Amino acid sequence: MPNIAFAATITPSTISVNLLQGQSSYQNITIAWNETCNLNKTGVDWIYGLTSSFTGSGTMNLGLNIQVPSTANPGTYTETINYCDASLTATITVSGSPTSGCPATLLISGQKIAGKTVKFDIRDGSYNRVKNSGTVISIESTETGTSYSVDCQDGACTWEIPENEKGVLMVEVIVPNCSSNIVASEIELKMAGSLVISVPSQITYGKDFYIFVYDPTSGSIKYATVQVMGPGGDTFSGKTNEYGIVYDEPLVKKYGTDIKPNEIGKYTIFASLFGYNPATQAFDLERAKCVYECCIEGEYEAKSCEAGYECKDNKCSQIVKPQVKIECEPSDPIVYDTLSCKLLDQSNNPVSGTVQGNIELDGKKETLTFANGYANYTLSSSGKLTISVPDAGEYSGNSYTAEVKAPEIPWTGIAAVMIIIIIVIIIVIFFLKRKKREKGPEITLESSPAVVEKVITEK
Repeated sequence: MPNIAFAATITPSTISVNLLQGQSSYQNITIAWNETCNLNKTGVDWIYGLTSSFTGSGTMNLGLNIQVPSTANPGTYTETINYCDASLTATITVSGSPTSGCPATLLISGQKIAGKTVKFDIRDGSYNRVKNSGTVISIESTETGTSYSVDCQDGACTWEIPENEKGVLMVEVIVPNCSSNIVASEIELKMAGSLVISVPSQITYGKDFYIFVYDPTSGSIKYATVQVMGPGGDTFSGKTNEYGIVYDEPLVKKYGTDIKPNEIGKYTIFASLFGYNPATQAFDLERAKCVYECCIEGEYEAKSCEAGYECKDNKCSQIVKPQVKIECEPSDPIVYDTLSCKLLDQSNNPVSGTVQGNIELDGKKETLTFANGYANYTLSSSGKLTISVPDAGEYSGNSYTAEVKAPEIPWTGIAAVMIIIIIVIIIVIFFLKRKKREKGPEITLESSPAVVEKVITEK
């Protein structure tokens, strides 16, 4: 026959007790388990001192407190507890409780931890429940000096330990007409456990993450106070929700998802909750390596492009700047003209500020300064003219060329004047000749050289 593997066993598996109203009975049991087992209870719910769950594997001896309420009616009752496939059934026979006397014993059960609830059970010398309408439990804190009073007229009562208490609480039972039978005890408060912070040691900038706070023995811790200090000293303050996840104070935005750190470096986390040992943890926020052609600093480390290119969508794209325009008047300059030039943007508006350009004429190079888009230059020689503006800021440069000519000889004017002069000369000659014709032929005296000589000789 094959072996049957059990997840848990409880020894003994049955208990039978006979109790009076308000009476308790302590029973020892042994539980063995080899996987995670959670407690399940059915029946009257009179058994105390049970662990809510077991994890891993192991064996534990438990002392159970079977407590019959003072209001329970006489009769037989059952309660069954289960861990995985193991069970224990308790049969409880209840009888009427006689009137009790003065207190002799005070039993304190429950978790002696701030914020938890403890139970007081007052018994007389015959171990009967002490019932008196004026019975109170007087409690005084040795740390804060605060006093508390708990009504316990049925001889059984509960009290929730304040969350700000620590150290030792002094407890005293006061019953009317029993001043000589005052019973005292104390509650030494213990830590509920130790906090643990779970967070990745390295977190990539911009990626989602969360911080989880828990107790290794009891699981997630709610309402723990959490502070996250960044490398620059900035501090985030928040608390954990019911699942131990860190949120902001109003429990609306989750840290690491809705609220993300943005300063590269080491972050330190502090978590605390009254009654628990605090915890500290750290993580590094870093940028991912750029796996593309280029990256702008942000989620990835910066990776730049070569000169003249810019990073767009993680690719290097050539930078295309709008080009300035150069316009000059006159468009056909000659020597000694004053050249008026404008430096314009893509909207034909003058470029503001001071822009240094160059002007080259007949092999001579000079600086030409544009002030708010305007510049003047007097041309002193002929030849090829080049005006250039280099790349500057958000614009790319441009150039302007023209041919400067020498002053031209006014041949047309000279020819016109010569024609006029010739016409005048012709007119003058014409009128002179006409005048001569009007006077008649001229008389010309001529003499012979021989006659003249004869005359002279005769004299």
